[in-house]
Amino acid sequence: MLSVFAHVWAVMLTRLNISPDFSFSSLALNDDLVRNSPPCGSSCLPSPIILSPGSHYHFYTDGSLINLGLPDISIGWSWVQIIHDAGYLNSVATYAHGTIRHWPSSTRAEVAAIFAALSVSPVDSTISIYTDLQAAVDGLRLCASSSYTNSRLYYKTTNFELWASIECSIRAKRLTVFPVKVKGHAGNYWNEFANSLANSAHHSDDAIFLSMAIFTSSHNVCLVYDDVVCESNPRHLFKLYYQATFMKDLLSLKHFQFTFCLRDRDDYVVD
Repeated sequence: MLSVFAHVWAVMLTRLNISPDFSFSSLALNDDLVRNSPPCGSSCLPSPIILSPGSHYHFYTDGSLINLGLPDISIGWSWVQIIHDAGYLNSVATYAHGTIRHWPSSTRAEVAAIFAALSVSPVDSTISIYTDLQAAVDGLRLCASSSYTNSRLYYKTTNFELWASIECSIRAKRLTVFPVKVKGHAGNYWNEFANSLANSAHHSDDAIFLSMAIFTSSHNVCLVYDDVVCESNPRHLFKLYYQATFMKDLLSLKHFQFTFCLRDRDDYVVD
């Protein structure tokens, strides 16, 4: 724990020459320009099979997080549309998978999958979202109540931009959404299929990259730090920033200059 904590401080100190910035969400973000996968909105996501009016849509969603803490970290997502008794192999009508960046967590991967599914759902639809992550179920229930962005929980919730975009989609398209918790890795074919799709997104040429410009468009202003949209508690971000600033000033004192020789993660390991 000591070695990891010290490494986080070292990384933060190397980035202190960049000041926090409040910017309009229309700002072009550099990370979207250097990504190999093509960024897109809902228009380039595969559309679900459109059902007759009054029908019920069923989506299994899943996420995948690999190489946490490493330079090649990757966050994958997927959704699978299920239509029973319609002649589709194993009832799988269509599916999509892709990646998203920053603020890595298994919850973010799952939330990205839910956002991608709802963003292509038809207006006035009734939708069941099947997920094996309880945090996603709880967040989706809050968004479906249309109270999320109007509550004090908004900026206290990690991935608040993604959740706000989900709530915006539900409200603007008049969706009725039912989150359903399924048990992960328990032999559920469709959940396992969604899981394999999310895992394959990390190295797939047809994986769709969800650009931050897409899911931050529901706000006029967003917080950007070092070309990354803040989706973690801003109060904690500011606290960490100023603590790191203080630490930088402390290390600049003559008595602490020897610590600048510690450049690599291994240097902080204490036997």
